[in-house]
Amino acid sequence: MEATAHKLRTDHNPRSQSWLTPQWIVDGVKYTLGEVDLDPCANEWSNIAKTNIRLPIDGLSNGLWDGTFYCNPPYNKDKQRETSIKTWITRATTSYLAHRKPGILCIPVATDTVAWQDWIFPFAKAIYFPQGRIKFLLPPEVEGGSPKLMGSPRTNTCLVLYGETGALDRFRQYFANVSERKGVVVEL
Repeated sequence: MEATAHKLRTDHNPRSQSWLTPQWIVDGVKYTLGEVDLDPCANEWSNIAKTNIRLPIDGLSNGLWDGTFYCNPPYNKDKQRETSIKTWITRATTSYLAHRKPGILCIPVATDTVAWQDWIFPFAKAIYFPQGRIKFLLPPEVEGGSPKLMGSPRTNTCLVLYGETGALDRFRQYFANVSERKGVVVEL
């Protein structure tokens, strides 16, 4: 099982804060976006984008948000950097609005929050809600050589698409029909 993108998590497994995006999502991101210009929440296992920003570099402030992006941000508040999931949602939305390049967020479903109501519903093009919870992976150094299934966050996760017609068509096609994971694609 190959894992390619990493995200920090602190809400599930005490052995690691790093959770790897499953390959079937990475495949869908690449199918939808073609070449991915930026992953602002990467680590040494990431190879999803041309530019993979890793800590200690701040993926939020980096000026490379002018192309396509995939972002699976930390779900918890980062007290040191004073950021939250809303910070990442706002950054992704403003990047899309400024440059009109498609991007995908992998984020917790929280439709009742200000971030969703002010930044996702008015500007995103579609949301993929997988059936059941996404199972993320532990990185190799935690499990001894190869990524292992970790489990799911305590909340449901979805993929949010910002993009125009071509990206929307590919997103819908892959996640509604091709993906190994059943789910629903809702167009906004």
